[in-house]
Amino acid sequence: MLQTTVNNYKQLIKRASTFLPLILIFNYPTMGYTDNAVSALLRPDAPPPYANVFNLIEEGITGELNRTIDIYNIDLKNLENDISNAITNNKYQKIIALSPLIANPITKSYKDGTVLSGAIGSPPNKLGENGVSLYIHPKYYFKQLKLLSPSTRRVRVIMNPDHGKYHPQVAMNAAKEFGIELKIYMASDLREVAIESENLFSESDPKYDAVWITRDTLAFNYELMLSYHIEKSWELGIITFSNSPTDAKRGILFTLYPDYKELGKQLGTLLKMDENNTNKKSTSRLSYLNNPKLAINRRTAKHLGLNIDTELMLTADVEFPSK
Repeated sequence: MLQTTVNNYKQLIKRASTFLPLILIFNYPTMGYTDNAVSALLRPDAPPPYANVFNLIEEGITGELNRTIDIYNIDLKNLENDISNAITNNKYQKIIALSPLIANPITKSYKDGTVLSGAIGSPPNKLGENGVSLYIHPKYYFKQLKLLSPSTRRVRVIMNPDHGKYHPQVAMNAAKEFGIELKIYMASDLREVAIESENLFSESDPKYDAVWITRDTLAFNYELMLSYHIEKSWELGIITFSNSPTDAKRGILFTLYPDYKELGKQLGTLLKMDENNTNKKSTSRLSYLNNPKLAINRRTAKHLGLNIDTELMLTADVEFPSK
């Protein structure tokens, strides 16, 4: 039983949930500042391979703004001092803060301007936040699902109630637009995820159902839950999709994952839009990430009896098995 296996992972859960935001996004920044910039970018000083992620986000921001922006490395081991050194003597009108470890303290303390949060590993929910989440808008998943499997009528998904009601409602509305019924199972710890995962598959009809594997499904123990979902989906012939290209490599039918340069462009666009408003909007939320990248597993598609034409395969940014 999956529930029995769960009990062996109690200590692992705490560590995984604590460092999940770091696993999702980190990279390595450059540092520079000028005398005339009105905006600043604060980013974690993290080693490769996460460096590539932040480099792409920065490229998207600077390309969209097409003007000077001060850039600061923030040492996460010296977080408070590095943030203070960056902003104490510079009254920036706008600050872009990447990762919740930087965004959260700045948002609470900075009073000289507005703060945009970027690369946040939680879905849009609370009012008063401004920036871009790592969560891809649900509409992209349902659109891609219908392209690959037009007969799918229902999607089953596990979500964490701790993330609020906004994200589930957005997902429900997006599913309806594509003629899909969204069945949501709520789970807030590994034990509940394990139970609902078993329920989810036992209630699925391979002819009409698909399973959406979210961050909430995998957050408490990635390896255990991903392996279980791949095994059950192949055994039962059920379509699964998720948010990491490595999941597709291992057997998930398709995944949508962040285009980090696009994330940077969205942050740059939000910054420009916000410049016309001197007061922080109390009604704003984090924005979903748009225009994601696509990975498809051809072997899984064949196993599921799906015929994916060449034109559709050409839309994939990554194809598994690689040619």
